Amino acid sequence: MNIHWRVQPGRGSRMAALVAMGSVVVGLAAPAAADVKASQKCRSTIAKGSSSVAKTILLNVDKCHGAQNKIAADGGPCNVIGSTQFDPKAKYPGVLTKNDASIDKACLAGDPVLGNFPGDDASGAIFPAAEQTLGGNSVVTLGNGNLGGDKNLIKCAGAVAKSRSGIINEIIKSSTKCQAGIDKTSLVFGAIDNGCVDAGAKAVAKATPAIAKACPSISGTAIGVCEPFPQCVIDSSVQSGQSLARTIYSVPAAPVCGDGTITYPEQCDDTNTTSGDGCSASCEIEGNTCSPLLAPRTVTVSITADRPFAGVDIVVDYPQFQSGIPGTGQSSLVQSRTAVLQGLPGDYLFLANDRETDLKMGLAAGADVFDTGALLTLSFDGCVALSENICNRNQNVIGCCNGDGDDIAGCEFAPPACTTFPLGTIGAGSPEDCCPSDNACVTQANATPCTVSGAVDAVGNPVTVSCSVLVTQ
Repeated sequence: MNIHWRVQPGRGSRMAALVAMGSVVVGLAAPAAADVKASQKCRSTIAKGSSSVAKTILLNVDKCHGAQNKIAADGGPCNVIGSTQFDPKAKYPGVLTKNDASIDKACLAGDPVLGNFPGDDASGAIFPAAEQTLGGNSVVTLGNGNLGGDKNLIKCAGAVAKSRSGIINEIIKSSTKCQAGIDKTSLVFGAIDNGCVDAGAKAVAKATPAIAKACPSISGTAIGVCEPFPQCVIDSSVQSGQSLARTIYSVPAAPVCGDGTITYPEQCDDTNTTSGDGCSASCEIEGNTCSPLLAPRTVTVSITADRPFAGVDIVVDYPQFQSGIPGTGQSSLVQSRTAVLQGLPGDYLFLANDRETDLKMGLAAGADVFDTGALLTLSFDGCVALSENICNRNQNVIGCCNGDGDDIAGCEFAPPACTTFPLGTIGAGSPEDCCPSDNACVTQANATPCTVSGAVDAVGNPVTVSCSVLVTQ
């Protein structure tokens, strides 16, 4: 994602002058008519410029996915705003510069409209937020996958792209039009009026049958997007459009951890900044692991590839009652438990997402820096000795083997009595069966498998890979 920074000349000195004249400013009964018109013009220019940037992002992403699908290439680079695939003619920076200059010209230093943005910098706050919101939405609704040249899947993906962009563009257009009407008679220029945050009803009404027609019997999984499909595409698009509509009028300052209010991206806020009480000093959930804690458990993920590659998605399942990771989702606590063993940190982007039953990770680089060999190490909390076998039907049941040297096959076909399993919940089979239904016992290592998908080289060509894990404690 590109980060857009801008410093507007002269703004600091003008603000200093306003501070020095504080008593005069406070004494004014109402802003002069000329000042109101200036603020109205500033607001409309910000809305116009922000809408232009959003439209450009959506257009480029959609074109990129269409082009990648035609050549049976991975769509991941399309979701990275500013990538070569996203902007093959390098025109996007010019769009940012043009709209940034328009906002600078229309919004003079000291205009109260600018006070709605950190550092009084409207475009410097809105444009990066638009890139992040629309890039994230693209991952969810358009996916990263290679559709393999399948015409039916490509047609479906095209309908999804057109529908989601239509929804977001309609929401921004309708919301800004509504707010412009309010601004004509207002003396205050704060956040968007809640009644103006549109829901994109017309575009949503078109999207539902359009996607259904283009995607008969096609699941979201088949085209690498969210589930339940297609409703999740529509919901995500509405949420993204409404978020951008609000962002155009105000971008709040960073949340304050410890103030008792949970503000995104905070996961919790317990009125203090003390770690170890369930909510960390950075307002991230600390729990969601197993207990009581024993020795740490290390999972090493190794890859076998037919050639070097630049990106891959990896999922490691784990027995959540026997091992766990503190934190949840994409928090820094989760990231701190992972390490990439190949390449240098500046060579790639890495993100881990703990979904509590498995750990999903994504690696992306601009060059083919990954290859066959150990790729990742994951540090889990261990809460049951690794030697304990578990029931494949219920991971809360351990000790399926009696510890006298019986191998797993022995557990499957002649299991000893399993006193730790509640008799009342045993499935098919006699009460002395260790595990319900099929009596299968597995090692915790076998209950920690990995899967890989979306492996591509630096130019988006698919790479054949497989993975294996080694669990140690």
